[in-house]
Amino acid sequence: SILRNFWPDILAVSNPKRLMARRIDQFAAELGFERERIYSWAFSQAVLSVIWNVEDNRELEDEGLYFVELLL
Repeated sequence: SILRNFWPDILAVSNPKRLMARRIDQFAAELGFERERIYSWAFSQAVLSVIWNVEDNRELEDEGLYFVELLL
């Protein structure tokens, strides 16, 4: 997802939560969707990604969990 792309850049900013909010605002403005719908979609995709990693017996990545937390 473009919301999660460029992960090092997300971590480099002083307020990653604000960066996510700004990206979601941009999507809402361009696509005409409600912000809450975009947040919900991004959150569900992030959780699903973490679940797939666990299901595939991969190591649980801090990045995936952190992204979920950014969307709460």
